Amino acid sequence: MKTPADIITRLQLMSQDGTKSDRRLASLVLSDLDFASKAAISEIAARVGVSEPTVTRFCRNLGCEGLRDFKFYLAQAIAIGGQYLSPEPLSRDAREQRIASAITEAAIAAIKRASENLDMSVLVSVAARIASSGNILCIGSGGISSMLATEMQNRL
Repeated sequence: MKTPADIITRLQLMSQDGTKSDRRLASLVLSDLDFASKAAISEIAARVGVSEPTVTRFCRNLGCEGLRDFKFYLAQAIAIGGQYLSPEPLSRDAREQRIASAITEAAIAAIKRASENLDMSVLVSVAARIASSGNILCIGSGGISSMLATEMQNRL
């Protein structure tokens, strides 16, 4: 079976376009990634109010072989981008300036976290390889990645 390329995106789509049960399951997973990655099938089914086979069908609808496969891809997504998946919620009474400040602060915090996790030896090695390359091909797969590829091409 083909593996899901981006389980979080698939969950977001499922929460909007899936069956009623799939929408409820996707919403549960997206609202509590930690629970969904660790809970037993019976706990997930009970929390949403569906049967265990419905949870299995949900996992298969996402492109996974079953719950174990789904949890594997979910754990991968959490490990890779978990710190960016659960931003702190804004209070309902926030004014425009507070919203703008919150967004800016969240962006700064994300950049700081990325910087703290950056391995400088790998960065220097990659930069040296790019600098010594005779030809560099920049490719995007649509949307923002295509714009970034074009920007990279312009800068190189």
